[in-house]
Amino acid sequence: MQILIFTYCLNYEVLNSSSKITFKLSATLHEVLGNAENINSEIYYDGDSISGYVKVLSKSLKTGNSIRDAQMYKVINSDKYQFIEFIPDSLRDSKIFGKFRLSGVERYLIVPINLNFSSDLANVSGNFIILLSSFNLKRPKFGFLEVSDTVNIDFNLVYKCKK
Repeated sequence: MQILIFTYCLNYEVLNSSSKITFKLSATLHEVLGNAENINSEIYYDGDSISGYVKVLSKSLKTGNSIRDAQMYKVINSDKYQFIEFIPDSLRDSKIFGKFRLSGVERYLIVPINLNFSSDLANVSGNFIILLSSFNLKRPKFGFLEVSDTVNIDFNLVYKCKK
C-alpha cells in the first residue's frame, strides 16, 4: 500500500524571467510606458499569514528612452535609494496589505490581487496606483510638457517553491 503525503510549500522565491512589473503614466501629448527589469522577491505564505518582500532595483526601470530614464532616476533619487520595495504584512479578502517604499518615503497600501497556486508555483497579479506627490517627488516638467502625478503599476509575479 502506497501512502501519499500532501505537503505544500511555505517559502517562495520569484522567477524573475517569468515575472513582470510595468508602469504607466501620462505626459503632455503622450503616455509613458515602462517596466522593471530586476525583480527580487521572497514570500512566506501559510494560508493565513504572509510576509516577505518585493524589491525592484531602481535603475532597472526602463521606458525605452535613455534620456527619459536618466531623468526618472534623478526624480526618484535612485543613487541614494537603490530599491523600490513592497513589504506585505497581511492578506485578506483577495487584498494584500503592506508598506510601499519609494525614494525614502513609506506609504501603507491595500492592493487587490489574484493569487493562484499550482504544484510548486504561485502566481500573484494585480495593479495599483500611486501619486508621485504622496512620495514627495517633483513631477518632471519640460517647457509646456508635464508628467502626471498618477502612476499606474501592474504586476504579475511568478514564484517557485524554495526548498
